[in-house]
Amino acid sequence: GTDRFDLVIADVVLPHVDGLHLLEKAKARSPGTRVLLMSAYGTDQLVRDGLGKGASAFIAKPFEVAPFVATIREFAGASGAG
Repeated sequence: GTDRFDLVIADVVLPHVDGLHLLEKAKARSPGTRVLLMSAYGTDQLVRDGLGKGASAFIAKPFEVAPFVATIREFAGASGAG
C-alpha cells in the first residue's frame, strides 16, 4: 500500500486529532495532497491558519452540497484525475 492521497477532507474538530494537525501531517507526508478543511467554527483566523498551513480550501458548515461537490470536481480537474 501507499500513504499517498489525492484529497483529504477533514473537519477541524475531530474526536482524536485537531484538523489543523491532520493537515500538517498530510502535507508533510504527501505535499501534493489537496486538503479541504471544514468547520462550523470558521472564524477568519481559523481560515487563515488552515490556508496558511497548506489547505487547498476551507468550507464553513453548514454548506450547500453543490458548491462542495464543485470544489471537489475542481480539484480533480486540476490534478488531471477524472
